[in-house]
Amino acid sequence: MPGSTSRRSSPERTTTRHTWRSGRATRAVVDDFVKPLPATPDDDPAKTSPLAFVIVKSMLLTGFDAPVEQVLYLDRHIKEAELLQAIARVNRTAANKKAGYVVDYYGVAEHLKVALAAYSSEDVAGALTSVADQVPLLADRYQRVRNVFLRHGIERFDSDSDVDACVEILADERLRAEFEAAFKLFSDSLEIVLPRPEALPYVRPHKVLGHIRFKANRRYRDDPDGFDVSLYGAKVRQLIDDHVIALDVRTKIPPVSITAPDFDAKVAALTSDRAKASEMEHAIRHHIREHLDEDPEHYESLSERLEHILTTFEGQWEQLADALRDFLPKVRAGRQADDSGLDPHTEAPFYGLLKQEMQRHGTPVAANADHALRQITVDLVRRIKDDISVVGFWENAYAQEALHKAVVRKLDGQQVDGEELFEWERLPEIAGRVVELAKANRMRLAMR
Repeated sequence: MPGSTSRRSSPERTTTRHTWRSGRATRAVVDDFVKPLPATPDDDPAKTSPLAFVIVKSMLLTGFDAPVEQVLYLDRHIKEAELLQAIARVNRTAANKKAGYVVDYYGVAEHLKVALAAYSSEDVAGALTSVADQVPLLADRYQRVRNVFLRHGIERFDSDSDVDACVEILADERLRAEFEAAFKLFSDSLEIVLPRPEALPYVRPHKVLGHIRFKANRRYRDDPDGFDVSLYGAKVRQLIDDHVIALDVRTKIPPVSITAPDFDAKVAALTSDRAKASEMEHAIRHHIREHLDEDPEHYESLSERLEHILTTFEGQWEQLADALRDFLPKVRAGRQADDSGLDPHTEAPFYGLLKQEMQRHGTPVAANADHALRQITVDLVRRIKDDISVVGFWENAYAQEALHKAVVRKLDGQQVDGEELFEWERLPEIAGRVVELAKANRMRLAMR
């Protein structure tokens, strides 16, 4: 094998070998090699190619541009400018490409110092590094990840209770960010050193840390769509995938919602009152964030109630878990009908928003003001329903601006006992909030 080049490799990808040719056949092989590898069987064959290896003697070392090329295998004498040009073939940047690799079967790295002597040290710094040089960096980066937990008295990750304790520590958002950054760097180094034997002692710790990251991601709802393993290299991704599958955890299923039938059972299965309280707290927070735009006044009041519970029972995990369990039905239920006579799903959210604005203005919401506010709400919602029923309303900026002006006109000059309900200066902003609330509830408004 005089020399070969390859792109990203995977056990699932097809490896095709082509002998030396000339003319159109050679050009066709090179053109195929430059194309991206297919990610799925359905990818367009005109734009992708399964060709992953090309074996050549003195070809493709100069003037060849294939950014996806990642590995160069050398087993013949090569030096000086030709050596640098060969290295450059795998040093081009591409999406999701961390580094280029030169696999030296012949020992040409011995000629590298001579080749680099023609350039200044600044020009060539870091152009070629040995994988062996990454081993101390791998150890250092692993220690940095461990330090996140060592500072809190956790020295081992051998048991489920150790993992749960680490997840609890990551409740602090700043610590989660520190852990995430350290784990990413550790993963990058492990990706480079694997499969060398020096990397093997770090494989199991990485699996456990990946599991901790996965559980923290679920617990604190940092990524509702699941654990994105695409952030890591292929070898590390495989480690994470294998470990998660072994634990029978499905990464594509989002964290359990408080409205899911099995939520209570999932919480009950957790090993401690602290874990149960934490799971309920962050599930409730996530539910409130998801629905806040639909009914700001109602969900802000729920958020305040949650904070009160957390403050009242801080550090009392059993009592906190019980209080949150009692609070869950109210959060799940959403806004309910009351004696106002307003529809809780369409009119009440607008009433709550306008009530907030009146209170911000300093207008007391006494009985007569409340009655006026209800009538304003009914009239506004009727107008909103009529306007947004027109096909394409939410793609029509002019129609939305017309609704905005109509809301301003409706609120302008509204008085109770000679007192203005809303400040004139704030009417455009209030109208903007009303239109945004209508957009958040457009499906409900259209159905009722």
